[in-house]
Amino acid sequence: MFGTFRLFLAILVVYTHLGPPHGSSLGKHAVFGFYVLSGYLMTRVLNEVYQFRAAPFALNRLLRLYPMYIVVAVLSVPAVLWLPDPGEFNNRFGMPNGAWPWLQSFLMMPTVIMPPFRLVPVSWSIAVEVVNYAILWAFTARNPRFAWTAFAVSVAVHVVAFLITSDHNVRYFPWYAAMLPFSVGALIYFHGAEIIHGMMKAGRHWRWLVAAAWVGTLALAFHLGAIDRLAPEVVSYLGILTMAAFIVALSDLKAGSFDKTLGELAYPVFLTHYLVAVVAHRLILDSMPRGVLLFSVSLVLMLVLSQVLVMLQRAYIDPIRDSVRGSWRMKAQEQAA
Repeated sequence: MFGTFRLFLAILVVYTHLGPPHGSSLGKHAVFGFYVLSGYLMTRVLNEVYQFRAAPFALNRLLRLYPMYIVVAVLSVPAVLWLPDPGEFNNRFGMPNGAWPWLQSFLMMPTVIMPPFRLVPVSWSIAVEVVNYAILWAFTARNPRFAWTAFAVSVAVHVVAFLITSDHNVRYFPWYAAMLPFSVGALIYFHGAEIIHGMMKAGRHWRWLVAAAWVGTLALAFHLGAIDRLAPEVVSYLGILTMAAFIVALSDLKAGSFDKTLGELAYPVFLTHYLVAVVAHRLILDSMPRGVLLFSVSLVLMLVLSQVLVMLQRAYIDPIRDSVRGSWRMKAQEQAA
């Protein structure tokens, strides 16, 4: 079920950036949701597949993230150069200015506070993920005690940041802010079975109760995003809690091939939505402003483009990834024999 869930989170981000402005808090909720889910999944594969071997883990992550990103970045160049005002929906969507910004753009290097101009504006969050993959490998995902330590440190960082400044960006954009949801994801891996056992005491419909709590958080994010600039503070932390519970509820459910197919679309939808929106905005919708129509038309187009990118990934990149995973499993079995 994680595939469908990931695509839904990606669509929430798209709605935030292209739909009516009052949906702003949904995107922040979705991004932290991605981080919680990544923390759980990466902790699982580090423990169950790679046994913390850095080389195969890093190579597989590199093959998963970078080839598709580079394709989208290259496709963005003509849009940025030839279409008027490409940064209308994100003022950081533009050509990097200078050698260092170019390097940051194509290597997805993380920034401390706010991302610079990028050909793929959302790449800042992917860079944040990459940094936290390294932290998971080095420390957080090693055992429950380390995961709890990372969680405690992350909470302290957020508290200090809150006391220092009212600017929510410092508790959202930087890699150290993302350590909190990533550490929660790691804790789900280590304690998920215990949590499920405890939740079952609430009755056989406990999953529906968890789902209702998460949907309620989405509704609150949507409502507060329209009326209250403090919404990110409320939604971020409540969102991490309800998102974690929802991931626990999904963690022991079997997923089918259709769920996997939907999940494959999440990353390219996330990557391409500014590019597709600018093209649709200028060339199809006669410069119609952001809203439900722009969101709907762009979503259809980006799903088509995303399917093309997924097909290319399957054809040229996934066989290499499968080889990396397969060779590592074989070596691990030989060493255990």
